[in-house]
Amino acid sequence: MSDKKVWAKEWERSGGILLANLDVNRVPLPQGDRSQCLDHMNDTVEGPADEAELTRLSLNGQGLTLRLSPSDAKRVRVFRRENGTWKRVAGLSASGPPTDTWAVPPGPADLTIEATTLPAADFPGSIAIGFRPDEDPMVFRVAPLLFTSNLHRVEKIFIRSVKGDTDRAIGEIKAALAGLPVEFAPAEMDGGPGDDRDLWLRDEFAIGYCWAPHEWMHVVLQLPREPAPGERDVLEEWVKRELPAPRMGLFPGLDEQGDSPNFGGNLEVSPPVPKTTGALDCGPAGAAVPEQPPAPFGKILLGGGRSLVFSMAADALIGLAAWRPVTRTVREAFARHMFTLGPDDKVRVQSLPRGGWRITEPWRQFEIVAAGGVARVYAVRSIFDDVRGFLEAQGVQPILPIDTSWLEVGHIDEVVTTVAAPATARGFAMPVVSPGLAVDLLTAAQNVQDSGPGGEHARVTGLFHGLTWGQDQPATMSVDEALRVHRETNEDLQIGKLIPIEQRLIDGLALDPEAIVRLPVLFAWLPLRQTAAFGVAFDGIHNRTFALTPNVVNMLAVGDHLLIPRPHGPRMSPADAETALKTAGVTGAATGEPRLPVGEDGRVDLFEACTSTVLAPLGVTVHYIETWDAYHQYLGELHCATNVVRRPPELDHDGPYWWEVR
Repeated sequence: MSDKKVWAKEWERSGGILLANLDVNRVPLPQGDRSQCLDHMNDTVEGPADEAELTRLSLNGQGLTLRLSPSDAKRVRVFRRENGTWKRVAGLSASGPPTDTWAVPPGPADLTIEATTLPAADFPGSIAIGFRPDEDPMVFRVAPLLFTSNLHRVEKIFIRSVKGDTDRAIGEIKAALAGLPVEFAPAEMDGGPGDDRDLWLRDEFAIGYCWAPHEWMHVVLQLPREPAPGERDVLEEWVKRELPAPRMGLFPGLDEQGDSPNFGGNLEVSPPVPKTTGALDCGPAGAAVPEQPPAPFGKILLGGGRSLVFSMAADALIGLAAWRPVTRTVREAFARHMFTLGPDDKVRVQSLPRGGWRITEPWRQFEIVAAGGVARVYAVRSIFDDVRGFLEAQGVQPILPIDTSWLEVGHIDEVVTTVAAPATARGFAMPVVSPGLAVDLLTAAQNVQDSGPGGEHARVTGLFHGLTWGQDQPATMSVDEALRVHRETNEDLQIGKLIPIEQRLIDGLALDPEAIVRLPVLFAWLPLRQTAAFGVAFDGIHNRTFALTPNVVNMLAVGDHLLIPRPHGPRMSPADAETALKTAGVTGAATGEPRLPVGEDGRVDLFEACTSTVLAPLGVTVHYIETWDAYHQYLGELHCATNVVRRPPELDHDGPYWWEVR
C-alpha cells in the first residue's frame, strides 16, 4: 500500500468524516418554510456555528488540481478561506452546475468541506476527493443518520394540541412529567376541515442524529405521507416551518408516498445487541434475515408482511401480463371485494420471480399466487424501496423485520417497545402485546363475576365502562360478550403471531427470554369500511385487526417513567383483582399497593393491575393517561401522537463510535 493510501486511511480514521449540513444556522432564523433555507442549499458559511460543522483540510498546493467525480460533485461542497471569509471553490453550486475540478493555488490553502446529503439507496456514503497529479484520492465518509432507542434520555417532547379534543390527555402528560428535566412542546397548527384529526406526529417524521469527530447534529427524517383528497398535510407544513434550526437538521429526501408501514411509527430501535445473531428463516414472525453482526447501536425494528384478503378462480388471471393494463376480469374481482383499482396509468403489473403477479398502486400493493385452481390475493404491507434503501445505506443499525400485516395500521409500535429497567442487571426490557394474556384475564374476571350477584350489584363491570364510541354510542362491553366475540381471534393471534414474534426478538436481538414482558391487549377484526378518517391509506379493510382495548404497549417512555394509555379493562374490588391476577398466572406486586390505584368507585381496573404488576419488578414509574377520546377511537395511542428529541449517547460516554463498528 502506498504512503498516500496509508495517509488517506489514517485521515479517514482521525477526521475524514463529513457531516451533511442539513440544519439552519442563520441569525435570526428565517420565517416561513425553513426547509428551503437549509445550510447546504447555499454557497456560504453561516458564521462560527456553521463553520464548526464542516470538516477542515489543509493543503500545500504545488501544481495540484482538486478532482471530484460528477456524482460526488453533487453531494459535497468545498470552501477555501480567502481574505478571512469562506468561498466555494468546488462541488455543488446554489446558482449553477456543480464544479468537479479546481486548480489549487500555490502555497498553503485552508479548505473546509460539507456534505449536502445523507447516504441513501443510490449513494453508499463515500466521497473521493482526488488531487492530481497524485493518483490516490482521499476518501471521506458522510456520517450516517443514527436513531435512538427508548433507553436514551428525552430532551423534548412534541405533541399536537387540538383545543377540546386533546386537552385532557395533554394535561395528564404534563402532570406526569412535572419535575422531570424535559421540555414539553405542544404543537399549534392551523388546518382545514378534517386536518384537526391528523394528530400522528410519530408518523410524519423520525428524529435521529449524525455524529462526526468534530461536531454533531440532530436530523429530522421526514417520511412522505399521502393526505386525504382535498386536505393539506398540516404536519408536513409544521415540520418544515418549525423544526429546522441550529443543530436540528431536516432530510426530506424520500419521495415515494406509500402505505402506513412507511411512516415513522413503524420504526423502533432495539437495545444494543452485543453479539452476532444467526440467520432467521421466513415465517409467521417475519421475512428471512441473514446472519447479522453485533449492533452496539441497536437494530431497527421494521413492521411489514402480507395478509390474505380474498381468493378467486385461477382462470380469472387469463390475459394478465406484466407491464400491461389490468384485465377487466381482474378489476371486477378486486371491485367485488371492495378494492377498486385506479386508472391504468396508476397501476403497475409485474410478474413475481417464483410465479404469480404483483399489482402496485402509488399507495398500496397486492400479490397474487395461484395454486390448485385458486388464485389467492394478498395485501402486502411493504416498506418502499427508497425508505428501506435509505435505512440500509446508513450501515450501522441492521434491520430486523417483524410481521405486522395482521394489524390494520401495521406499525411495529403496536407490537413491541423498549423500556428502561433500572432494577434489573440487563437494564432494559421489551414489553410485547399479549392477546393471550388479555383472554386469560377476562376468563379470570368471568370466574369472579360468576361467583357473585348480577345486575347493579355485579362484582365485575364491563370493559370500557361509561365510555362511548363517537358522541353517543355506548362502548361498554360485558366480559361475557368480549370472550364470546373475541376469544378465538386473540388465542389464534397469540399462538400464530405473537409467540413466533417473541422468539424472533429473542433470537434476532440475542435476548434472554426474561427480557420479554407480556402486556394485555385485546384485539378485534376491523369491519370492512372506509378509513380515511383514521389516516389509513386503504379504501377497503379485510382480514386485519386493531387494538380493541387501548394498547398499553404503545406508550411514551421517558427515562424510567412510562406514560401508558389507560386500558379500560373490567373493574372489580382490589381483593377480586388480586384473585383474578393469580388465576391468570400474573404474580408480583400486591394489588393494594399505590402502583395499583383504586378508583373513585373503590374498584381496580384488572388490565391496569396486570400491567402495573408485571412492570413493577423493572423499577419503573407507571403513569396512566386517558387516550380514549383523543387517540384510541382513531386507531392510535400515546406513542403515535407524540415525537421526541433524545440525547445522543456519545455525549455521555467515550464510544463506541459508528466508524469503529461500521
